[in-house]
Parts: sequence; structure tokens; C-alpha cells
Amino acid sequence: FPKLFSFVKLEDDRIGLRLLSWDGQLAVSHLQKNAALLENSEGTDSHSLAFPIGFTRGFGLKRKCMKWLEEWQKLPYTSPYVDASHLDPRTDVSEKRIVGVFHELLHLT
Repeated sequence: FPKLFSFVKLEDDRIGLRLLSWDGQLAVSHLQKNAALLENSEGTDSHSLAFPIGFTRGFGLKRKCMKWLEEWQKLPYTSPYVDASHLDPRTDVSEKRIVGVFHELLHLT
């Protein structure tokens, strides 16, 4: 992708990667892609995307924790590819974005 990236020499003699051109069509997270596929058939809300979670049989989660998880899943989804500097790092919305970053990293293969 020579039109999008170039190698640069950093001050400490390491090699870095510079983004030359931002392509918004490439900056779509795995979760957003899946939601777009489901949106056509189910009419999901892309503003508050939920992470897919599956528990093993017999796994018991306290009712209070399950309720918190359900509410947390309903929080707004902030893509890992957008500027999130406006988010307060002490909030659940910011925490959900961090989970989104890790979720995206795990799906880059």
C-alpha cells in the first residue's frame, strides 16, 4: 500500500510507519462490518453496538453483574478508528472503546 503508508527514520534510528492518506472506507471495525451485515436483515442500532459474548454451559454470572453487562452493552460504540480524545477516560463509554480497540486487534488477522 505505497499510496497509504511510507517508512520513516525516527530520531532514535528506528524505522517507523507514516500514514500518508486516510481512507475512511478502510477504517471500519470488525464489529461495524458485522453490524452492517445484520442491519439489512434485523434493523440494528449502529450507535450502540454490542460485543458478541458467549458463556460456557454452567457458567453462572450473578444477576447484578449480568444487569450491568446488559446496560454496558447498550452504551454508545466508539470506533477504534475515530478520535476519542473527547471521551473521559474514567467513564464506561471510554472503557467500551478500549474493549473495542482490543476486539479490533484480535480481528486483524
